[in-house]
Amino acid sequence: MKTLILFVIGLLVVGCRVKQSTNTNESNNTPKKTATTAVQTEGEEKGSIAESGANAAHFAEFCMDCHDEDSQKGGLDLYASLSKPETDWTLPFENLITGRMPPAKKTQPSATERDAMLNYLASRQPKRERKRYRRLSRHEFMNSVNDLVGVELDLLGKLPEDRDTHVYDSSSEILLTKDLLAANFDVADEVLDYAFPVKGFGEQQTWTCNVIQRTKVKRFSRRHLDGTLFSSFRQKNSAFFPYFYKGFVSPVTGEYQLSVNAQKLGTFDGDVALMVFAGHFYGEPTQTTPKRLLSIFSVDAKMRLHTTKALLNAGEEIAVFCYSPHTMQKPQNNNKEAIGTYIEQLSIKGPVHSSWPPPAYKQRFTGLSMQTTVMAGHRVIGVESTSPIGDLKQVIKTFAERAFCTSLTDGEVLRYHQLSVAEFRSSGDFVTAAKAGMKAILCSPRFLLHPGFRANDSYDSAAKLAHILWLSVADEPLMALARRDELKGKRLELEVERMLANDKSQRMIQSFCAQWLELRHFDESSPSTKMYPQYDDVANHYLPLETEAYLAWSIQHNLPVSTLVDSDFSILNQRLARHYGIEGVSGHDMRRVKLPADSPRGGLLTMGSILKSTSDGFVTSPILRGAWISKNIVGTTLSSPPPNVEAIKAKTEAGQEAMTIKQQLGEHKRNTSCNACHRSIDPYGLALESFDPSGRWRDKYRVALPHQETFIWQAKGLFKETATVDPSGDLYGNPFRDISELKQILVAAPEKLAYNLAKQFFHYANGYEADLRQRIDLHRLVTSGDADMGLRDILRETIIYSIQQKP
Repeated sequence: MKTLILFVIGLLVVGCRVKQSTNTNESNNTPKKTATTAVQTEGEEKGSIAESGANAAHFAEFCMDCHDEDSQKGGLDLYASLSKPETDWTLPFENLITGRMPPAKKTQPSATERDAMLNYLASRQPKRERKRYRRLSRHEFMNSVNDLVGVELDLLGKLPEDRDTHVYDSSSEILLTKDLLAANFDVADEVLDYAFPVKGFGEQQTWTCNVIQRTKVKRFSRRHLDGTLFSSFRQKNSAFFPYFYKGFVSPVTGEYQLSVNAQKLGTFDGDVALMVFAGHFYGEPTQTTPKRLLSIFSVDAKMRLHTTKALLNAGEEIAVFCYSPHTMQKPQNNNKEAIGTYIEQLSIKGPVHSSWPPPAYKQRFTGLSMQTTVMAGHRVIGVESTSPIGDLKQVIKTFAERAFCTSLTDGEVLRYHQLSVAEFRSSGDFVTAAKAGMKAILCSPRFLLHPGFRANDSYDSAAKLAHILWLSVADEPLMALARRDELKGKRLELEVERMLANDKSQRMIQSFCAQWLELRHFDESSPSTKMYPQYDDVANHYLPLETEAYLAWSIQHNLPVSTLVDSDFSILNQRLARHYGIEGVSGHDMRRVKLPADSPRGGLLTMGSILKSTSDGFVTSPILRGAWISKNIVGTTLSSPPPNVEAIKAKTEAGQEAMTIKQQLGEHKRNTSCNACHRSIDPYGLALESFDPSGRWRDKYRVALPHQETFIWQAKGLFKETATVDPSGDLYGNPFRDISELKQILVAAPEKLAYNLAKQFFHYANGYEADLRQRIDLHRLVTSGDADMGLRDILRETIIYSIQQKP
């Protein structure tokens, strides 16, 4: 009787029509179970029968035709799910909020009805316990220590990777392990010792080099005038082999200024990419240790001085490689015309300092007298204090307040101050004593765990803003606002804008691209040198930079969210333009380039970095690429694969093995357990079949040809072309012929792109996925105004909303 009452109330409230089961029991005529009956207990517990029945009736009207206990389309029995309080409603919720459900051909709920359904699902979502604290990621730790101390040291390689199985490094599920803690201690020591060396700073020296080290690889370089003339060449394994210069070995770790006098010789088009490396020379290519790329200079026909600054480790040497396809594999012969890259000399000066005393001393010992003494070829800076105990207290307190992002009482600083005082009484050196207290702060739980205890809400906001946008600690302007508890309202919005405009926001761009767009996997595979011989180290260097620069430009100029999918420009240089077949771009400086009207490029989907990251280097996978778009750009929530699902061996209609990827996918989707997800994945991937694993355009597939011995790189490769690429498909009833038409389908619904970006950035910023209630808020934030909302606006609104959320 109670079930019947609930059912009638639901009908009266929304005037819905509930489908009755045709399979009635002749003996008792029991009506078919509905969503209303499923929430009977829920309604009683809530104390609002009418509200519960009304919401249930919405599901009965718009969902039960396909998701009752008989139909169970997509494997969803809505009645059974509504009867279970532990049901995860994320998938139905996402389908509902993005408009995927109900299907377009079905009767659609009004905006009010859809909101009621979403709120109801959110209210029934099982609560997930979240950890109160999270540890700093390796990037946050490194940036924070550098900014606090006042140096720029890259020691990420000494810190364990964060990710494990989590999407974002900020995940609160990643624990602060003893290995990570030990690595943090070591890195803190190294940074402090580098910033405040006990023996002082090495005296600045100058080296002039114009002779390369002897090597068996001689054919592509020769003496020319006062220097060396280089051609481009690739080793048998296709790798570049740089030439090391004689006469320089870095005496101490520090920043050095490198200057190269160079010009190209010959009438070929375009500049030469002069790559400068740091490493160790062992004589032969196979004995060369991994090298660090320091810079790439763009060399034209005029002799120019190219200069850069780089941090060199003690014992490192400098090497160069000059790349141009016009001089590739062309030996240098004294009897022929000089064609190639002429490097007159390499000059090195260092260690150099932007100012003296170095910024670390000025920043940490403000107001104290400093004297420089030259001892044993080093410049030692002494900090003088007439009241060392009191001055140490002020130095430590200032350092700790910025590190912890809060004001501190004398009692809270006491333990760190005591360590410094003890060290001072032992060593008698003010700087050494201050370092002891600083290290204790950098290794304390209060620094390593976020969010921490703070004096007011503005300090909380300052800390969170700094971690989100700069992956670091708050700067002085933020701290000043926090001290006055003024970081709120319009002031908070202005600070977000200020911080986005700061160069430090590039850290966020790089981190977000690495995680959201999965560029952290970029170097896990490399295009086959047999099938894609033109791919090289220069392209490999610039492809990820294009993506980062494109996203940064789009955010800074607040371009529409549809820019993620399509645009008439990209951020390119000469090498990238050649990779994409775009003419008229000379020089290796990255700049905004307007694309030809018929170019398939523009937007993230067709960038080489994405296309390479979603391939294995030999063949492309529409499933892999499609899943990437579905998850990261469109935001389609996919259900888990059915248990024990087996791979299907695709066959054609005639029973022969399928010859094309599209045939294989078509056969796979005939399995109903696979089709539910593949229809949300495969179309995207099929549209990207026009791009090979290196990200270049193709009309036909390639297969590698066999060879008898170890393959030796050759410019023409070793492959044959086979079937013609078919990039057409159908996305939820919207047919497309190629990637350009698919893009138009996607940009027609910019609100979906905006909602997914907000969810992704919320997850990145907070370390946990937005719950269903928060997703309703995020959806409202990005869809309440302009449908094609600006990217900077989306990030700003998401950041401000995130700051308002309490852990």
